[in-house]
Amino acid sequence: ECIYSNLQKTILEKKVTYDFHRLMDNAILLGTSEFADAIVKNIYSD
Repeated sequence: ECIYSNLQKTILEKKVTYDFHRLMDNAILLGTSEFADAIVKNIYSD
């Protein structure tokens, strides 16, 4: 649940990998490792 909710939070912050980036307006494109780091950062900020 923790990972899932923070995955959602990261996507809602528009911090995404290419597959989502091409479908979203004004999103921040991240590499796979950067995306994982953003999720982890959100986990520890809760």
